[in-house]
Amino acid sequence: MADIIQEMQIIGERMIKLRDLFEKRDILVSQLNEIDNEIKAVLDTEKIDKRGKGKFLYPNEGTDAYRLTEFMSDKQMHKDEIIKAMKKKGYDFNPRCLAWYLSNYECFQSKGKGYWVYIKP
Repeated sequence: MADIIQEMQIIGERMIKLRDLFEKRDILVSQLNEIDNEIKAVLDTEKIDKRGKGKFLYPNEGTDAYRLTEFMSDKQMHKDEIIKAMKKKGYDFNPRCLAWYLSNYECFQSKGKGYWVYIKP
C-alpha cells in the first residue's frame, strides 16, 4: 500500500513538472512566432523594394478599408470579431475582402492565427 502511495506522489510530481514545462514551451513558441513575423516583415520589405510595388500606407476616407479603422485599435481582434462588429453597424463585409484590406494596408498588422491590430499613423 505504501508503494502505491509513493508511486502516486511521483506521478503527481511529474505531472506538475510537465505542466510547467508545457507553459514554458507555449511562451517560447509565442516569442518565436513574433520573431518569425519580424523576419517575414523584413523579407517582405526586401521584396517590395525589388518589385517597386508595396502596400498602401493608410486607407482613404469613405472607403470600406477606412471603416475598419473605426472598429479596430491596438487591441488584437480576430477576423471573425471584426466581421461581427462591422455587421452590427450595418456594413456587410465579405471575409475575402476583409482579408485583402488587412493584408494590403501597412496600418493593419497581423499578430498571427487570424488576429490583427490597427496601428494609427
